Amino acid sequence: MTGKRIHLRLDSVHPLGACHHQKIAVIDDALAFCGGIDLTVGRWDTPEHRDEDRRRASPWGFAQPPWHDATAAVDGEAAQSLAELARERWESATGERLPPLSERHAIWPQTLQTTFHDVNVGIVRTQPKSDGQTEVREVEALTLAAIARAHRFIYVESQT
Repeated sequence: MTGKRIHLRLDSVHPLGACHHQKIAVIDDALAFCGGIDLTVGRWDTPEHRDEDRRRASPWGFAQPPWHDATAAVDGEAAQSLAELARERWESATGERLPPLSERHAIWPQTLQTTFHDVNVGIVRTQPKSDGQTEVREVEALTLAAIARAHRFIYVESQT
């Protein structure tokens, strides 16, 4: 993580007690990953979640436990929208505005199987009010709208 092309900044500008839970990675404004999983050691797994899987090892060689979470990989307009969100977060944390890339190339990994094609994607956010930033409660609004429209069943999964 100390390469010349990787720049890290800790975001300490959000209000005290506020939670920041946007987990995204964007590559060249063309491919983006977004979901609930932390991008850190011990979060890779397979759909089988086997207790013993030699591939699920830390960089230091010790075994990692099974982990269940989900992340979506997107390209096209969805990736560009997540890139803009990432640039907004970077500017909020550093004061530096990163311009969008003028040229994008298709970079979908050949080994990553797609599940959906040509679908509409919605990006919903929660952000606390802070200096120069209004409060955003899109996740709450979407959840309440889904509950209001439910006819018979509601399934809710939350991080604890």
